[in-house]
Amino acid sequence: MRFILFLTCLSLLPACAAPQYDDPVAKMMDRSIQADWRVDAANQAKALGDDPQRVKALHKLVWDKGHPFLLRKVAIDHLIELDERAFRDAVGKRITLIREYKALKHVLDLAVERNWTDFTPAAVKSYARPMHGVPDNERPERQVIEKLNPGKVIEQVVFDVLIQQTEGTNTERVAAWQLLCRLADSDTIVERLQTAPANSALIVDLRAAAVDLHVMPVNREGIAWLYFLREPARQAFWQQAKAAVALLNAEQKKGLELRHLPVLVDADAVRVRQSRAQLLASLQLVLQGAEHHLNSPNYMGGNKDHPQRSQLGQTAQHVAD
Repeated sequence: MRFILFLTCLSLLPACAAPQYDDPVAKMMDRSIQADWRVDAANQAKALGDDPQRVKALHKLVWDKGHPFLLRKVAIDHLIELDERAFRDAVGKRITLIREYKALKHVLDLAVERNWTDFTPAAVKSYARPMHGVPDNERPERQVIEKLNPGKVIEQVVFDVLIQQTEGTNTERVAAWQLLCRLADSDTIVERLQTAPANSALIVDLRAAAVDLHVMPVNREGIAWLYFLREPARQAFWQQAKAAVALLNAEQKKGLELRHLPVLVDADAVRVRQSRAQLLASLQLVLQGAEHHLNSPNYMGGNKDHPQRSQLGQTAQHVAD
């Protein structure tokens, strides 16, 4: 019985005694060994304090892809122990690099636990990223924003990030705009834009797009396109688009987007004033008068009809849409 107990204790020794590494920083970065050994190495490396090589390695564990959560969590905690202010600044700039849900949740929880009152713009920037399978009202960033801004409606908090005065925050402003377009209706957004201070090019251009063209870009690409159209070299096109939009009725303006503007500018005044039904009828007449090359039966079964002939009306509908 004693012999069996001895063997049992002997088998547990490797798990209880962590190996000592000559170069713990190199070991904690070694992807070829198991996670708990790398954690042991990271804990041994604490003896190096703020050694530049250790600090650099810890940041790689936080931001680079492919590291296990167990090790990433240790790296986050160690960086906070070294310099909490520096880590908060790094998170504010690079939070979108944290793609693992558990690691992101750990950082967000720390923001609440440690009362990082200036963390809201970073949380908004992360919240602006779509998260597959998680509705907006269940996002962990939303919970953090609400806890750090008690008594405030979240749409107002996001709008405050959009109009903030701090220098060098255009990335946060763009993220706030994208998020605001998801959380609030267009009428509310336009109303707030009308009263927003013109303290950035983004606010000025968004207001001009809403007032002159009745359009609102909802993503980063749309904002880049808006910046392009607002350049002085394209002022003539902007005025032409503004004049074309002014001819539209309220119904026609619904759902108007930047990509529609070139078509409106090229269309004559008669076409612009026509109703949707009139435009569809005109388009169908054009398609009917064109030469058609009938297709053979498709692969959906023993259909003897020619798909192109039977779908002519649908084609006109799709083109109009």
